[in-house]
Amino acid sequence: CVVVEEAYCYRIQSIVTVNRQIGEG
Repeated sequence: CVVVEEAYCYRIQSIVTVNRQIGEG
């Protein structure tokens, strides 16, 4: 992820991962 704030990027990745898990579940 090319973002100035790594924490913000990490947060988005976490949300995407959770959404994928919910979709698969």
